[in-house]
Amino acid sequence: MEIDTGAAVSLMSEAAFCNMWGNSEQPSLRWSPIQLTAYCSESIQARWSCDVTVTYGNNTYELQLLIIPGDGPTLHGRNWLDVVKLNWEHIHRLQASKPPTVLQHLLARYPDVFKDELGTLKGFTAKLNIEKDAKPIFSKAHPVPFALQEKVDAELARLEKLGIIESVQYSNWAAPVVPVVKADKSIRLCGDYKMSINKCSTLDKYPIPRIDDLSAKLSGGQSFTKLDMRSADLQVVLHEDSKGYLIINTHRGLYRYNRLSFGVKSAPGIYQSCMDSLFAAEPHVVVYQDDILVTGRSELHHRDNLERVLRIISDSGVRLRRDKCEFMVPSVTYLGHRIDAEGLHPTEENIRAIKDAPAPTNNSELKANIGMLQYYSRYLPNIATMLGLLNCLLKKASAGNGTFQRHQPSRNQKTCCSLQMCEFTTTHTKTCSCRLMRVSTGLVPFCHTSCQIAQRDQSHSHLVHCPQLRRTTVSWTKKDLAFYLELRHFTSTSSVDISRFTWTTNH
Repeated sequence: MEIDTGAAVSLMSEAAFCNMWGNSEQPSLRWSPIQLTAYCSESIQARWSCDVTVTYGNNTYELQLLIIPGDGPTLHGRNWLDVVKLNWEHIHRLQASKPPTVLQHLLARYPDVFKDELGTLKGFTAKLNIEKDAKPIFSKAHPVPFALQEKVDAELARLEKLGIIESVQYSNWAAPVVPVVKADKSIRLCGDYKMSINKCSTLDKYPIPRIDDLSAKLSGGQSFTKLDMRSADLQVVLHEDSKGYLIINTHRGLYRYNRLSFGVKSAPGIYQSCMDSLFAAEPHVVVYQDDILVTGRSELHHRDNLERVLRIISDSGVRLRRDKCEFMVPSVTYLGHRIDAEGLHPTEENIRAIKDAPAPTNNSELKANIGMLQYYSRYLPNIATMLGLLNCLLKKASAGNGTFQRHQPSRNQKTCCSLQMCEFTTTHTKTCSCRLMRVSTGLVPFCHTSCQIAQRDQSHSHLVHCPQLRRTTVSWTKKDLAFYLELRHFTSTSSVDISRFTWTTNH
């Protein structure tokens, strides 16, 4: 039954009425003289009416239902809405369901992608670079809490059965294993490699994408599909020369990894490199570690992009978790941001965390507060002022002459993240304000950026009217926004420097 606030009465077609009751005892029908008019001015004669029992929540009602000829949809009209009080707070939107021949048939073409098994990335092996003069490090096993021993034993047996690990009798290298309890109460085993190979291995410096890099590729997207890899790192086979380094020491003895393991410092760069090489030719696909985001300028364009992505995944041999995937939805949460057709927005959960953050009482809490604000700096005007106070407090506390009792979250911190950034596209006017004190009115912000003035200049009076500082902020803003202003004319709005020039970057 569809809710229709434009329908004065609730009605059902004769075909739906027969399908619902069939040969069972039907409600008593009465002839109805009611003449209805459709939105296109078409006249519809209601043939019958009956009283039906309607249950909503814990309440039951006897309500009138009109029966009309044909096989149209069943409508919940205003006469029922006056009696049945719906919980409108939980009714967010009405969205037409996609026919199964569109999305469901597309997914049905690639059943292997969603198999409940561990995939194997084809044509690639992960090799760890260990320093030539590195001395082997062997660490003893950590004791396992009695409450977790059974789960740890079961996880070791599962990994060994899948061929992810294998038992060995001797090794020069060994790292203790750390059991991590996941949200579903299952166990993830992570090697504490900071005590072994992470000390003497060369970091894979493949660049991890920034949120700005990802949002630029999503420009123009109207709907989004989010795909989640199943045990991402474990789908990458370890090079034969590197297997001797990934040894974990457990209460059941030594085990050697045959797949890339959690906790290896080069694993993020190695895995990101693999994923980027797979989807390098797809302009509307972004990948951050094990999360893949697909979009399109229209539903058809999105579906075509999704089909190519599923084909690539199927050919590469990796597997996805169907229960964690979202298909063709208007918005998704990705890397702490809510992404929709209008652009990037801070998530309500993280906004609440910033607004409700208590006053820090030690260095660790203060650093966490600063890091949280820096992550959302694109939404925060004048963040340099806000962070300047916190960094000053951090320096004093580190020197042993500061106190945390006087610090309270600033008013700006409490209200800053109510802003929303528009989507940046190449069609926007390439104008930005680099004023010291305020953003020029009339412009649509797509990003906030701030810098902290050197301490030697902070004591100068009339900062806003200082030409040298104006030129400094203009120069710094050009550099910081180079990613957005690539090969574009940049017009300074500073009252000191209003020259026009072409600026080229190598981003």
